[in-house]
Amino acid sequence: MHFKLAFVAKVQEELHSPAFGKDESILNILKEKLNFYEDIASVFYFIYREDSVKYLEKRALILDNLTPIECVATEELVHRLREALLRYPY
Repeated sequence: MHFKLAFVAKVQEELHSPAFGKDESILNILKEKLNFYEDIASVFYFIYREDSVKYLEKRALILDNLTPIECVATEELVHRLREALLRYPY
């Protein structure tokens, strides 16, 4: 199940707007480190922007003290990461 397609579509639309000022190199690093889960990489970049890569290694209480990178190891953890990103206060 892809997480909230409308939300991801809106994030990706925002990322492609000229006003956002997206750094494609950071987004590509995120995609690679997150096992090419493009939806997660896009939302992660939308939230953390230039600091995105460093947050991949940070443990999060909402993820039971796992890092986002650790969460792409299994589908269950991917689901948990997606849910955590949806709960992020924007």
